[in-house]
Amino acid sequence: MDTPDKWSKVMGYQLDFGGKNEDGTSKWGASLAGLPLVNQSEFPEGKVDIPAKGSVTFRFLTLPDEKFKRGTYKFNVVVNATATAREVAPSLGRVDFHSDTSRRVPITLDRDWPSTPKELEEFEAMQRAKLSSQPVYPGATFAEDGYYRAVSGSTQRSRFVKAFRAGELAPDMAGVVDERGEAIHGRHSGWFWEADLDAAVRSRPGESCPRSGRWFARVESPLYVWPPTYEDGLNEVIRCKQGELLPASRRANEWALEQVRWEWIGV
Repeated sequence: MDTPDKWSKVMGYQLDFGGKNEDGTSKWGASLAGLPLVNQSEFPEGKVDIPAKGSVTFRFLTLPDEKFKRGTYKFNVVVNATATAREVAPSLGRVDFHSDTSRRVPITLDRDWPSTPKELEEFEAMQRAKLSSQPVYPGATFAEDGYYRAVSGSTQRSRFVKAFRAGELAPDMAGVVDERGEAIHGRHSGWFWEADLDAAVRSRPGESCPRSGRWFARVESPLYVWPPTYEDGLNEVIRCKQGELLPASRRANEWALEQVRWEWIGV
């Protein structure tokens, strides 16, 4: 049979695994069919023979398909592939089976994922791609926690992102401005997932940058109101890497300098 890196998902071939932790609150898994093999050198012709009652090990590098918590997980596997054997007609060579679900394999994961800034960036990139065709329209319910960006049917994109929790209703675009500071308008405006809530999107000059990307300088009103109001006339954008210190504004005058707040606007 072909090695799994040659299996086509279009043809319905599968090499999937998945599992849940003991209390069922966290899960993860991945689809491995079509991914490169780490141990490809062991199968130079892209074929594999598995002897009766024997086994073969395929090694992959992959990312989880969602966040998970550390702990013990019990996994099972699903396989759907084409295999041939002596004295079996080729047309009967499709195999489709799964591991014993009553005896799932326990594996202990010793840390959360993502748990580093780099892993968070990888997760966010994957999540943005996965949800890029799933806007949440005003009045609908958010299915995922996250920072969301408003996008209109005329391709306007909101300058800032807004935090929402799963189960909240999506608001309309009242008061939302685009990257030029103009009101979002047009039909079919919706909210698109942009970033995870685990890293902040607002910070002050001199503080450690909580996430890499572009940051916009805003001047917070000195009046003690909640939520705070901002003046965005500086039009100052910087790039900052996670862990670096956010700088002082180069455009704010001496009266506004202490009121500057940096807000993340994207990668």
